[in-house]
Amino acid sequence: MSVWRAALALTQPCTRVWPLTLFRFSVGFRALDRRFGPAATLGQAATKAIAGHVTLFPTYTVGFFLAMGLLEGRGWDGAVQRLKDSFGTTMVSGSVFW
Repeated sequence: MSVWRAALALTQPCTRVWPLTLFRFSVGFRALDRRFGPAATLGQAATKAIAGHVTLFPTYTVGFFLAMGLLEGRGWDGAVQRLKDSFGTTMVSGSVFW
């Protein structure tokens, strides 16, 4: 089995965890590609990156923290609490990074 197939086999079940099944990771990026097209210039790349950061980053961050909280066995309330505790710092860190 190739490394790619092994990685896909290991990560595929993670994309089926609710709420990620409603909005899979690649769906948002495909929507950005349809809306903005290929980033041929620096301005287009910046516009596309900003749009993704404003729309996709918060959505995926919420999905990540909720899913991780549930997978860690915290229950719904624990997952929501983890989201509340981590969301602000994650958004600031991600904004500074990008």
